[in-house]
Amino acid sequence: MHLLLRCIPALLLLAACHPHGETGPAPLDGPWVSQVEWELHEEIGSVVRVSWLQEVYGDSRVEYRFDGDRWLSTPTALREVGPCEQLLLGIPYDTKLQLRVVVDADAVVQRSQALAAHTDPVPTQVLQPDLLTSDPARWEPTGSWLLGSMNTTMPGWQTGVFWTFILDRRGRVVWAKETPDQHFTMQVRPAQDGASILVDETTFWSLWDFDKPSMLHRVRLDGTVVESRELPDANHPWMELPDGRIAWWGMPGEGEGQLRVLEDDGSWRVVWSCLDFFADLGTEGSCLGNTVSWREADDSFLVSLALEDLVVHLDHVTGETLRVFGQHEQAWSFDPPESGFWLQHGVGFTDAGTLLLSSHVSDHSDEGVVREYTLDDDARSLRQVWSYGEGLGVMAGLGGEAQRLPGGNTLHNYGTTPRVKEITPSGELVWDIAWPTERLIGHTTWVEDLYPLLGD
Repeated sequence: MHLLLRCIPALLLLAACHPHGETGPAPLDGPWVSQVEWELHEEIGSVVRVSWLQEVYGDSRVEYRFDGDRWLSTPTALREVGPCEQLLLGIPYDTKLQLRVVVDADAVVQRSQALAAHTDPVPTQVLQPDLLTSDPARWEPTGSWLLGSMNTTMPGWQTGVFWTFILDRRGRVVWAKETPDQHFTMQVRPAQDGASILVDETTFWSLWDFDKPSMLHRVRLDGTVVESRELPDANHPWMELPDGRIAWWGMPGEGEGQLRVLEDDGSWRVVWSCLDFFADLGTEGSCLGNTVSWREADDSFLVSLALEDLVVHLDHVTGETLRVFGQHEQAWSFDPPESGFWLQHGVGFTDAGTLLLSSHVSDHSDEGVVREYTLDDDARSLRQVWSYGEGLGVMAGLGGEAQRLPGGNTLHNYGTTPRVKEITPSGELVWDIAWPTERLIGHTTWVEDLYPLLGD
C-alpha cells in the first residue's frame, strides 16, 4: 500500500529533493536513514512520533513491535530526500516497544538500528476493561479496534468527564481523547470520508441548556480537529449520511422532538415531527429520541422513542410515517407476543432487511437482550427470528445498542452496565469485555484500520 505521508524537505537539501512520482537518483552507498528519533504525542501519550533523515528517494515505513517477536508496520509511503516523520498507532498505553525505519530503493531494503521506546501510562480517568472471553478464530474479520466513548468519573448516566477511546482486541486502551467536563460524548463513530472520526459534544443532559447548540467535531487520530459544526437542539442521537450530511434528533422545547437534516450550506430542515405524529395517533407521548438510523435501500429512517417503547419507520423525502413498532395499540403486533421490546436503544435495519435492536427483556425487568425481527406487512407483525441475552442476568438500565457486523456476528453493548459482547449467529460468545464499575458507554463500533484516520 502506497501512501504519501508528511516528509519535510530540509532547506540545505532542496536541490536533492524529488517530488512524489518522479524518478529519483540511484541509491547512495552507506546508510539511507540517519538521525532516527522518537517522542510521544503532546496530547495522546500512546501515539509515538518517529522522525528521521532520509538520504535517498524511495519507499519507507516504520516497523515496530511490542507483543513478542512480530513486527508491525505503518503504511508504506514514497518519500523524498530530507527530514521525515511518521506517527505510530495501535500501541497500548504504558507499553515498551522497539521501532526502526525501513527504506526500500530499487528493490534493495535497508533498516535502521532498532530504538527502544515507551508509551505513557493510561490517563488517570480512563478505565481499562477486563477481557472475559476471547475466541479469535470466530471474531468479526474487520473488527480490529473498538471505537467508543464513556463517562469516566461518575456512576450510571450522570455527567462527569467523557473520553473517546479505542481498544485493541485484548481490551487495552490504545488511544484516548478527553471531552470537556460536563459535556456528553455519546455517538462517536468513523466519518464517511474514512479519514477521521466524528465526535459529538453536548451539555443537553448535564446543564439542561436546551437552547445551546450541540457540536459535532471531525477529529483525526493525531488529535487535530479539522472541522466543527453546530447541531441545534441536539440531545444525543445523530448519524452521518453517505453524502456527508448529518441527521439528528432535535428537542427544541415544549415537549417536541424532531428528526432534522443538516444541509451542505449549513441550513437544516425538519424531516419528521414527533408532536405531529402523536397528534395523528390521537394521543400524547414523550418525544425523547434515543436512536436515529438510516436505510439506503429505500432512503428511510428509523427513530426510537425510548420512553414510549416505540420505533417509527419514516420516509426521508416526504416525512411520511411508514410503520410503527412497539407498545401502542396502533403499532404492529409481536410474534410471539412475549418477544416485545421496552426502552429500546440502538435500533436499525440489517442488510437482510430485519429489524435489530437492544431492549429490556420485559416491562418489569431491565435485563439486556438483543432482538431481531422479520417484517410481515400483510399481518402487520414483527416476527422474532433471533435473540440473545435473556436469562444471562446482565442488566442494561439505560442505553445500549445492537449492531450486525459485516461477517454476520452481532455487537451488543449494555449502556449503563459498561459491557460489550460479540456473538455469533448461533448465539456463541466470542468476545466479551466489562469495565469494573458502573458507567455509561456510548456508541461502539469496530474499526478495521487506524492509519487512514490520520487523514491526508
